[in-house]
Amino acid sequence: MSVNYLAFAAWITWNTLAFAFVGLDKRRSVDLGRRLPEVFLFFVAACFAALGVFLGLLFFRHKTRKFYFILGVAILLMQQAWIVYWVFGRT
Repeated sequence: MSVNYLAFAAWITWNTLAFAFVGLDKRRSVDLGRRLPEVFLFFVAACFAALGVFLGLLFFRHKTRKFYFILGVAILLMQQAWIVYWVFGRT
C-alpha cells in the first residue's frame, strides 16, 4: 500500500469522526446536555477535517445561524483543498 492510500484513508476516517462530532453536538443541543465548545469544532476543522465539519453543519442543520462559523469552516475547507492540490496535484 502506498503512502497516498494511507493518507487518504486517514483523512476519510478523520472527516467521518468530525461529522460525528457535529452530530453529537447537535444531539446534545436538542437534549440540553453538555455541549462541545465551538473552539473544539473549529480546531477539528482546522486539522484537515473541514469537509466533515462542513457536511455535518449542512446535514444536521447545526450552527447555521452563526455566520462566522459557516464562513470560517468554508474558508478552512478552501484552504485545505488548495494545500492538498499544492502537495499532491502538482507534477
